[in-house]
Amino acid sequence: MDTSVLVLTNSTDGDHTDVVIEKLESREARVFRLNVDRLATGTAEVSFHISQGEFNLIFSEGEHRVIANEVDSVWYRRPNFFEPAINDPVQKEHARNEMDSFLEGLWL
Repeated sequence: MDTSVLVLTNSTDGDHTDVVIEKLESREARVFRLNVDRLATGTAEVSFHISQGEFNLIFSEGEHRVIANEVDSVWYRRPNFFEPAINDPVQKEHARNEMDSFLEGLWL
C-alpha cells in the first residue's frame, strides 16, 4: 500500500485511533495524525505556502509533517472534540467558534 493517510482527530481520542493507525502502518501506509486540539496550543500547525503559483498546505506536529498534495485519503475521526484551556466562558466559546470556522474552511 503506497499511500498517505491524514488522520484528523484529537489527542484524547483513545485507543481506537491508535489501533487503526497501527493497522495502516503495518500495510506500509504513511500516516500523519493531526491532533486538532493541539492547533490551539501551538504544538501542531497548519501552514499555507504559495511558491511559483503553487499553493500547498503543510500539516505539522513536532518533527512530523505532511504536505496536503501528498495525502491520498483522510480519516475524519472526531477532530472537533477539544476543550480550549480558557477559563472565561465567553472567550472559550469564541475560541471554539474560531477553530470550528477554521476547520470547516480547511476541509472545504
